[in-house]
Amino acid sequence: MTRFSFNRLGRTLAVAAAVMVGAGLSAGAAEPDSSFIPIKVVNNVDATVTAVPRSTAEGAETVTLALAANKTDTLRLPYVMTTGVIYFGGQRHANAPTVVANRGGNVTVNLPSQSYKSAEVALYTVNGKRVMSGRVSSSNAVNNISRRNVATGVYMLSVKGATGEAVTARLTHSGGGLSINTAFTGGSVADARKLSKEAADLVAMTWTVTVSAEGYKDSVFTVQPVKWTNPLRTITLNIKLVESIKGTFTDERDGTVYKTVKINSQTWMAENLNISTRELSSVSWCYKDSPDSCAKYGRLYTWAAASTACPTGWHLPTRDEWGALSIAAGGTGTYGASGTAGKVLKSASGWGSSASYNGTDDFGFSALPGGYRNSGGSFYNVGNGGDWWAATELGSSYAYYRSMNYNNDRVDENNNHKSYASSVRCVQDE
Repeated sequence: MTRFSFNRLGRTLAVAAAVMVGAGLSAGAAEPDSSFIPIKVVNNVDATVTAVPRSTAEGAETVTLALAANKTDTLRLPYVMTTGVIYFGGQRHANAPTVVANRGGNVTVNLPSQSYKSAEVALYTVNGKRVMSGRVSSSNAVNNISRRNVATGVYMLSVKGATGEAVTARLTHSGGGLSINTAFTGGSVADARKLSKEAADLVAMTWTVTVSAEGYKDSVFTVQPVKWTNPLRTITLNIKLVESIKGTFTDERDGTVYKTVKINSQTWMAENLNISTRELSSVSWCYKDSPDSCAKYGRLYTWAAASTACPTGWHLPTRDEWGALSIAAGGTGTYGASGTAGKVLKSASGWGSSASYNGTDDFGFSALPGGYRNSGGSFYNVGNGGDWWAATELGSSYAYYRSMNYNNDRVDENNNHKSYASSVRCVQDE
């Protein structure tokens, strides 16, 4: 039988022996007045979950949860009783309408005729989408609004009088046909007050839940949990829109003009560095010693050379700065080394033997596959992959670098011996 009713505190119980995902709790454990909501963010990024009660009630306080990347954890909320009928403005009086019956998919709304000669009755989802509505009047013998199939869920029943009266009630529907019947009655003030109190009691608290992670738009949803187990919430976060501003910079050392791009708060060279001073000539190379390669891909520098090669006002980016760039471009996980940032940052041509290997170059970063040189003097991977040094060291002999390749969309983080030679992108000092 279809049931449409208030979610009544103390009358809704979950399976007695349910095991909570990620919480290690069963229904026989402590916290008898708690709700447990399994939640997971699929972006492979650390996130923060914040649950805020939608109304004021004793025992209802903001709840937070630190959610580890790609892990399912459990949001524990107190199961709190709150009002089920919300009065607006001056309508907090004894003649407010009330839901007096709600069984078997049949809802009865009692309207005091002394205040409501006519009214609009409507049902909305918690996101504000109207499901059904209709006009009712005390002059009609029958006032019925119905729909053959209404999905399972929590809804808001709204009643608006012709002269501005308004009231809403939060209801839970278990699916199937739904009929809203409106009755106009004289009713005494005492009766109206009693009915209003009955409708207002025994409703589970509704929470606004916000899931946030650096570099992503917040995901916000509302939930009216039941005791104990609740369905798993799987969240996909969308990347924040990124501001990018293109420009140029002239290196006064040799007059080379480099394209630049500001991505959020960072300004990067949009081309690989190609400077060869007397000090750098013996510790940097063109790929296979070809000047054409330097013109296209820039020079390859040892880590020590890369650390001093950027012009005044610019520097070799740290591991954190590479991470911020990767995350801004859609990277996930530690320092944005997973995900699809490479697709966004790679140039729109020049990667591998197929156009499908190229990037979209959304920001104008225009990463090119300049290859690398090992400590033995051999060159590898030009046209298929690019390596860029980071300023962050790993011990005395190794340092981090970021790589992009034709056959995946990541900006991988690795480390190499400092004697290897890789490309350099400079970032502007703050």
